[in-house]
Amino acid sequence: MGTPNKKGAARQGTPPKVSSTHDDSRMAFSMREVADAIGMSERSIWSLIASGRLRAIKLGRSVRIPRESLAELLGGAK
Repeated sequence: MGTPNKKGAARQGTPPKVSSTHDDSRMAFSMREVADAIGMSERSIWSLIASGRLRAIKLGRSVRIPRESLAELLGGAK
């Protein structure tokens, strides 16, 4: 497992828990949730999506990051 960042989320391995109030079975997360969980700005998350390093799904006006895509970015599986 990776070294925790200042928010306590692991840098590598499984995706971090986005919030203790969220169900672990969630399949996708909002841009803000992902940015907060991995200690990056939303702008950086958009850059990762634009470069193809992070897959996102657009649902109407909402953009969601699938759990698997986040795991791949962080170097883990599921």
